[in-house]
Amino acid sequence: MKYERNRHSSDSDDMRRSYRRRDSSSDSGRNDSPESRRFRSRSSEDLPDEDMLNNPDGLNEEPAMHFDFDDDDVRYYRRQSQEKAARRDARSQERRRAEKAGAGNTKRRSRRRPELDEDAIGGEETVMYGIRNKQHTNKEIMRVTTVMLVIFFAMIGYFLYFNTAQSKTAVYNQHNSRLAKLSENVVRGSIYSADGQVLAQTLQDADGNYYRNYPYGNVFSHVVGTSDVNISGIELSSDLDLISTTDDTLTKLKNQFTGEKSPGNNVVTTLNTALQQTASDAMGSYEGAVVAIEPSTGKVLAMVSKPDYDPNSLPSTYEAIKADTENSVLFNNATDGVFVPGSIFKTITTLSYLRSQGSLDGFSYYCSGSILLDSDNGEQQYLHCAGGERHGQQDYADAFAYSCNSAFAQIGLDTGTDQLTETANSMLFNQDLGTSFHTAVSNFDLTSEDTDWQIGATAIGQGRTTITPIHAAMIASTIANDGVLNEPYVVSEVTDPEGNVLSTAASDGTKELMTADEAETLTQLMEGVTDYGTAESMGYHSYTIAGKTGTAEISDNEADGYNAWFIGFAPADNPQIAICVLVENASSYASKYAVPIADEIFTAYLGE
Repeated sequence: MKYERNRHSSDSDDMRRSYRRRDSSSDSGRNDSPESRRFRSRSSEDLPDEDMLNNPDGLNEEPAMHFDFDDDDVRYYRRQSQEKAARRDARSQERRRAEKAGAGNTKRRSRRRPELDEDAIGGEETVMYGIRNKQHTNKEIMRVTTVMLVIFFAMIGYFLYFNTAQSKTAVYNQHNSRLAKLSENVVRGSIYSADGQVLAQTLQDADGNYYRNYPYGNVFSHVVGTSDVNISGIELSSDLDLISTTDDTLTKLKNQFTGEKSPGNNVVTTLNTALQQTASDAMGSYEGAVVAIEPSTGKVLAMVSKPDYDPNSLPSTYEAIKADTENSVLFNNATDGVFVPGSIFKTITTLSYLRSQGSLDGFSYYCSGSILLDSDNGEQQYLHCAGGERHGQQDYADAFAYSCNSAFAQIGLDTGTDQLTETANSMLFNQDLGTSFHTAVSNFDLTSEDTDWQIGATAIGQGRTTITPIHAAMIASTIANDGVLNEPYVVSEVTDPEGNVLSTAASDGTKELMTADEAETLTQLMEGVTDYGTAESMGYHSYTIAGKTGTAEISDNEADGYNAWFIGFAPADNPQIAICVLVENASSYASKYAVPIADEIFTAYLGE
């Protein structure tokens, strides 16, 4: 292919056609669109031939860049620009029509990413699209981040809750396989009373088999519990301590090879052996419970539940007991039983009235033996005093000492449902008691929609109210301790096999349930009960007992008996023991059943 070389010329057409191909057939085969003709530079075919190189003038000048930009190109680009502008205007009009059409639509429209206007690259529309897209992305990132943070802090919160509130429940669960594995290499430790008596121990028979022995048999059956079957009581709550050992790692490894077991740690309780025995004997064959607490510390001195069982024979009798649906010997009435409280609830009603009125002074009521109130069936119904007794004119102290139902029904109406409910809740009804051992929840249910009869019945401890014996003992302990409750506990120490103290325990905390003045007022009223009221038979002691009796109807049929209660503490001026006694299905009043049992317990602990 030959090229024609032109020297510098003033003619612009000659300059544009410099080094143009002379072969017209080659020109016709070239891509001649404006894009291909735009800024065409030299290729290897456009290099000058040998004749041209011989010309020194030609070597000194640069070949001209070739531009084929004629009138056709101008028209082509103008047409392209007009078409793009028309398309852009059409799209803008279409969007405006769509926005107007959807302006009245109240439904939420789904978000749709705006389309990129390819003809506005670098323009304002592209910039706005980028901003909107970035804002949308930032919002999505913030949503994801927020969700992840919520999940993270929820997990942290659960871990903290588990470690503080639920870890013991998981560790001491009888289905925890880790504890079962640990117990295979350890001889379970012993459980002792506060006065050093063995309550539970591990012995070995003639064949070398280990078994659990309970020297006091039925006496501590519920509070100490068992470990072989139906693991319960202290055996359950202190399970990990009893199968833990202080042996070093080398000794443990040696024992694994020799087949020997390491001795487990021992647990020392707060229980008083003599007092527990007295309470168990005093209850005899009655069903019910006894709980005794030291008010100043929260130590549980005695805890008896009837009916009871022999833990030594339980491994062989357990299946038969479970099969008998009427047999309740394994049930701990002291902590898990809920019962109608009867007149011991009048301590709560009195506290509620005192808080609403500010004082008991000026109270006066004439008792005719009953009070007529609007009942649930729309008719009026009598609420009677025990045995229909007429107490006549009374002040508050007399109404409390004689446990006058008529007077307290009126007191409940004067106090009101809101105040009664608030006071009951402040005294731990309808909530967990917070003890280190399991307890049932006492219930109080009263609303402003209830009838006067229901309000009156609730104020005297009937109605929809139930309480556990441990809770009743805690109320007595609170009054005895100037309104401050020390939460009860039954384990005081953990020691190694040599008796060295590994850890000590105390009350899980204190709660001020009432003021000292309120506690003093209740104490004075309870002293009247044992001085001249329903428990005057206890007035012979050299110390003063403060108490309250309660006889609760459990059904409309008197043949079903009563719940006979006593709560109290002594000495009244320096309380050392607070107790609760419950006799289920008693055939008569608390003064004939619960009071004599309580009297034996006070005598055993404090003397005559």
